[in-house]
Amino acid sequence: MNIRNFYRLLLLILGFSLSANSQGAGIAVFKEQSFHSDASAKAVVYTELVNEGGPFVKIVQNGARSTIDRGKFVANIEVLSKLPKQITTEDEVAPLRLHLKDLNNFSEKFPKSSQMLKGHIDSIGSQIKRFDGSEVRVGGIWITRDAYAAQKKSQRESEEFMQIKQLEREKEYESERAEEERFANQQRIKGLELYDQKWLPKNQVKMLLKRDNENIRAWDLCRKKSISKANYSIFQSSNGHLLIRIDTNLSGIEELAHLSDNLEGLVAENDYYRDTLFWCGTYTYETVAGLPKTVNSYSSNRDNAISLIRKNLISPGSGGSANKPEIVSSEKNDEAGIPEPLRGISASGSGFFVGSNGYFITNAHVVKDAQKVVVFHGGIKLDSTLILVDEDNDLALLKVEKKVKGITLARRSAVLGQDVFTIGFPQPLIQGLSPKMTKGIISSIKGMRDEDRVFQVDSAIQPGNSGGPLCDSSGNLLGVVVSKLDEMKTAQVTGSISQNVNYAIKADLVTKLLKSKNIDFDVCSDTEVETKTRLDAATQASAMVLIW
Repeated sequence: MNIRNFYRLLLLILGFSLSANSQGAGIAVFKEQSFHSDASAKAVVYTELVNEGGPFVKIVQNGARSTIDRGKFVANIEVLSKLPKQITTEDEVAPLRLHLKDLNNFSEKFPKSSQMLKGHIDSIGSQIKRFDGSEVRVGGIWITRDAYAAQKKSQRESEEFMQIKQLEREKEYESERAEEERFANQQRIKGLELYDQKWLPKNQVKMLLKRDNENIRAWDLCRKKSISKANYSIFQSSNGHLLIRIDTNLSGIEELAHLSDNLEGLVAENDYYRDTLFWCGTYTYETVAGLPKTVNSYSSNRDNAISLIRKNLISPGSGGSANKPEIVSSEKNDEAGIPEPLRGISASGSGFFVGSNGYFITNAHVVKDAQKVVVFHGGIKLDSTLILVDEDNDLALLKVEKKVKGITLARRSAVLGQDVFTIGFPQPLIQGLSPKMTKGIISSIKGMRDEDRVFQVDSAIQPGNSGGPLCDSSGNLLGVVVSKLDEMKTAQVTGSISQNVNYAIKADLVTKLLKSKNIDFDVCSDTEVETKTRLDAATQASAMVLIW
């Protein structure tokens, strides 16, 4: 490829066309007779020229189409429709120099085109003159070379600063990980193992894992025969046992079954109910004729059904509790070492209040399968009502009967490299009930595989942080902590361990959710600045979520 063809290709890459078989503004020249001189050739301006062979050349002039005998067609040249946005080096200005040379040569060879091309020649020449002087073109704007150098210097300094901050954070995280590993080794030396964020004796962990496996098997049996939103009535109550009629398809065809729930004294024959019935085995009784009859047995409580399946079908004679294990301390076989708010819970998470009427935000996955959700705020347990679950965006809206000043939402979305912090209640049994704050930066304005609804942050996130607020340095809400990258799974796929890769749902999705329910909330003003009071307000708006 010669140098002229190389620059023509470069012009094409930059978005400009010199091809005769393309659209664009240009000049074409024609001769009435082939032996006429170039100086006598006529020139016309076209907006489109098609030269595909054949007897004619097709041209468009001001919207009018016409054809010219190929024998009269001599040559054509197209002019640039716009300048490159970036002209900072000789390589970047070279296509313009080549194009200017082509225009001048064409104008000299075909004098009748010179007046038509003069404006283009003068314009491109002036742009090249600016570059040859003291200017460069950046982002479509001409600036001085000194200003451009200052921009590049500022960019380099910013990148170097970010690299230094990242190294500092990595050292901090490494120190935290080393401390966590040291503590874990001490617990293992004592004969303890980690189970559900708690260090317990090995034999107890073994029993709990066995129980968990039995629960999984029990639930697998239970869900296959359970009936969602069943319509049923009380048929007979005798000796503490209830027989019910289940309308299986709302057509009057009924199934006789047993209800294992202890409702003696609370229900009467022919009472009608609608509820989910969880299968928990079978029940055999004698008919009035003295014959045995076996029917399905159900419970309206999922945990009770699982417990009965474990006790009667999977591990007969072993007893068995509900779905989740009784939590005991590592020192004694009781709950003496567990703070009262945490006793009996199956899981915990984080969240925050919005507005001023008791509305509360957390993750959908935190409360999705909960039988009961309590918000622990200011040392008090607050019963909550689930208002809305948005599983697509992993957000949930709850309400408590207490007026709490909510968090203030940031007016603008976060930007790359912005300082942020999270507030949450990770591993409360080990780290305590007070809120924990971790600092970091916005590592990316998009999530995994460029998912647009989340940020990537490098703030330290642990189990229990889910649902907590991600705030700017002034305490305004930027997002909702949702997850961290699974380091071990990533290592299995990529061969390396990804560190400090965590995600937060963007606050504009929270705004959309609140507006859908006409819930008032506070948004910071442009004039507000960072204050300790604002940071305290964000912390006071945060609370722990307790799950049963």
